Amino acid sequence: MSIRIVFLLALGAFAQPPVITPPDRIDVYRQMRDYLQLTNAQFETILRNNNEFNQWAIGKQRRMAQVQEEIAEETAREVLVAGALGIRYAEIEGIRRHIAERRKELSALNQAVLNDAQKVKFKALEEAIKLDPVINGARAANLLPVEDNCLLFADPLLGTLPTRFCRDQFLPGGIGIMPLPFAQRSSSTAYVYLP
Repeated sequence: MSIRIVFLLALGAFAQPPVITPPDRIDVYRQMRDYLQLTNAQFETILRNNNEFNQWAIGKQRRMAQVQEEIAEETAREVLVAGALGIRYAEIEGIRRHIAERRKELSALNQAVLNDAQKVKFKALEEAIKLDPVINGARAANLLPVEDNCLLFADPLLGTLPTRFCRDQFLPGGIGIMPLPFAQRSSSTAYVYLP
């Protein structure tokens, strides 16, 4: 084996793997980039911030899963120990609040990348999102069309919000974080992956 091949193999071993954006997210990002007219540097900064947050959040989510297993073990015991359960539930709530706090910080960090003209367009997005419950209500009443591969459910008698179930749409807990495979809820919409 020549020295050149050994060098290339060694170099490849230390190379960072590329960040792969899922195909369904590429189009969403493209539309956002076009709308806000983000530069490549701005977009790369946002992606880097999101990737750092995602790596941190994955560790927190793993810990939450461990604590939930501990809760199941404690609950299965013949004699329940309130303190043991309470500490674990408090830890889960603490982690959830920490993730929510860091997500707000991430949003502020990403918004700081925007210039003044982009911030005006971003404010328009913030105002438009307030219409989400109205749009879902109009879809539930069949005033607005629903996507072909989605179902929309609402029960006005029970006071439930319109809920949309889509085959190929995810709403992450954070940007890039995959939700539970069966459902992820927001205040007005639930997305479910249907295989």
